[in-house]
Amino acid sequence: MVRDGAAGEAMLIKLLASNPDDKNAVIVALGEACGNAGIPILHAIAADRGATIDERCSALVALAKRQGSDASETLARALLDEDRVIRRYGLLCMAYVGDGRSWDAVLYALRVSLAGPAPRFPFALNPAALFSQSEVLPPIAYLARFATNASREEMVVGLVSSNWDKLYNAEQEWLRSHWLACDPNAEKPMPPNLSRIQSWIQRPFFAPLYVD
Repeated sequence: MVRDGAAGEAMLIKLLASNPDDKNAVIVALGEACGNAGIPILHAIAADRGATIDERCSALVALAKRQGSDASETLARALLDEDRVIRRYGLLCMAYVGDGRSWDAVLYALRVSLAGPAPRFPFALNPAALFSQSEVLPPIAYLARFATNASREEMVVGLVSSNWDKLYNAEQEWLRSHWLACDPNAEKPMPPNLSRIQSWIQRPFFAPLYVD
């Protein structure tokens, strides 16, 4: 169905309307289908408080894959949702493809994440699972994309570097390889490596699932 253009998308929509046992799998497939009819349905699911959290999160990811920055309005609204998981998925999607409208909200979220004490167990995060475990790297990834002038870059770098001890060791290592300027001990601070950051975001959630 995914590979069958608009006709395949129509079949997926019909299957979705039949309320299948694995409705979430159909929503995921719609994220890689082609056509015009599936996109408004995905927007509706993402905003539907009656849908399950899994369904809404899958709809957000599907919209990011289908529409890119054109899905930003729905993705940005998810940042304000009452459910923490929806807010996180909205942030991940905005970090991947969203436009710059959420700069202030994401910067505030990063400040909140860095406001607590230093971690008791700094080795606790798995470097291979930072995308799902870290509270600070997704907002940093979004802010890096839109640090389009020196003032913005200095704002983020100053915030992160002044709270360096609040980060887990794996987060510090990530920053050394993706945005070295955030390390207060760096001998040669470097700007964000946007291509590397984008590749890091894409791999876990946004890479194609249906491949030949």
